[in-house]
Amino acid sequence: MATIERVVLRGERRIVLSGISWELYEQLRENEENWHVHMAYDNGRLELMSPSQDHEAIKKLIAQLFEAFTEEMGIPRRSLDSTTWKSAELAKGLEPDEC
Repeated sequence: MATIERVVLRGERRIVLSGISWELYEQLRENEENWHVHMAYDNGRLELMSPSQDHEAIKKLIAQLFEAFTEEMGIPRRSLDSTTWKSAELAKGLEPDEC
């Protein structure tokens, strides 16, 4: 049976659902209407988050600092933004802000 846990952080909306199948997670992730929702899945537990403006501003600042550092140090990098990383075998899915 699925359960819901509400997590409140300043300006962000998060909901944690338990008892979610991998198949349902993949259906939700592939639905084009959910493009703006960040999702993290871990063995039946699904967290849905709508990032706040503060979250997005801090994310961008950290990314710019990282890009400047790697450029200055001559460290190669590849930017993938918020790519979804998922593994059915591990029953895990994650969407970093930027990677």
